[in-house]
Amino acid sequence: MGNFRFKRFGIRQERTAMKVNTDGVLLGAWMKILPGDRRMLDIGTGSGVIALMAAQHLEECLEENLPESFPEIIGLEIDSGSYKDACLNFENAPWKFLKALPLSLQQYAEKQGSEKFDMIFCNPPYFIHSLKCPDSSRSAARHTDTLEQGELIRDALKLLRPGGRLAVILPAAEGERFMEKIHFIEEKMIRAESPGLFFRPVRFCKVYTSAGKPAKRYLMEFAAECGQMGKECFSACRVEDLYMMKDGVHTPEYVSLVKDFYLGF
Repeated sequence: MGNFRFKRFGIRQERTAMKVNTDGVLLGAWMKILPGDRRMLDIGTGSGVIALMAAQHLEECLEENLPESFPEIIGLEIDSGSYKDACLNFENAPWKFLKALPLSLQQYAEKQGSEKFDMIFCNPPYFIHSLKCPDSSRSAARHTDTLEQGELIRDALKLLRPGGRLAVILPAAEGERFMEKIHFIEEKMIRAESPGLFFRPVRFCKVYTSAGKPAKRYLMEFAAECGQMGKECFSACRVEDLYMMKDGVHTPEYVSLVKDFYLGF
């Protein structure tokens, strides 16, 4: 599959380890871009599809609000083939504030200066103890060897401004582990009396392929804030359910979510 066409942009993915998939499109369509957002970071950008969806969201915000500063969306990608595809897709996009860097999150967090991000998003690798496929690039994109959940949480907190947000999509079981890790890291920081930011969950969506089946994916958005979060913050989080199919057809809710991006909707 060499090309994939969305309504506002195209994706070349001949060299990309992970092709355009439902998880990436779900996250790109669901995450909220706010009028004040200017700097965004896509971790493991692949072909750049989520970053491009964020640029489309941002354009809609900028049409209504005169920007105080020029926006910037950075995509990090360690796989050389995916990085080359992302560079090409960003160059061909109608938005000129996208750029790709051949760095891991850990490398970038180590080098990054004082300028922080308003939004970080990631469709992270999630297989932990499973059989790896022979394709090393695809395996790296799917397994947590290159980016563990704790590393993602730690470095995202380091790179976000107070009030900045992190949005991720994970399978349900891995999503539960991610929430547990956020609790664990918070408790560890409290015990160490280490001042800094904590993640407060603000939006949480359970994605079902159809009614009667368990949730397949969790879409999660967290805000980086000062002070202890506590479990009451988790109960105050906005929780949604999204059913993708009903009676063999896409639900109106799913169509409404992706219609600005997918052709044919």
